[in-house]
Amino acid sequence: MKYGIDILDNEMVSKIERKMLELGHIVINLGEKNAPIPGENLKIKVMMANQARIKLYLGVIYDNKMNHQVNVVTSFEKSGMLIVENFCNSLREQGFEDISIENNDKLYLIKNVNAPVLLMYINDDKVDDKKIIVDGIISGLLSLSE
Repeated sequence: MKYGIDILDNEMVSKIERKMLELGHIVINLGEKNAPIPGENLKIKVMMANQARIKLYLGVIYDNKMNHQVNVVTSFEKSGMLIVENFCNSLREQGFEDISIENNDKLYLIKNVNAPVLLMYINDDKVDDKKIIVDGIISGLLSLSE
């Protein structure tokens, strides 16, 4: 399966890419693009995701203002609840206990990427171990390919 990953932490991206490649999956790095115009980054990411024909776009954003460990934002209509539930159940199996799910089909990425989009907001005050985050992401992605 081909995944688009949008994480600003290059070390995390490379660990995810290596593991997923070992397991026969393709990861397209859709992290920060240095566009000269604000907002142009999102357009570039959408264009790259659609041209690569990914099956899922996963964005990881750190947000310490949340009450939850993890908040997964998606469009239920576009991604379907089964994808979201499988992904979140895999995160729970990796030790994430406080996960909220939000439906928001108004966000630019969710509206314009042709594949299902999961935006995973992580409160790193509540989850401080990057290995747990990487393992949770890999487990979540693998749950979608079964």
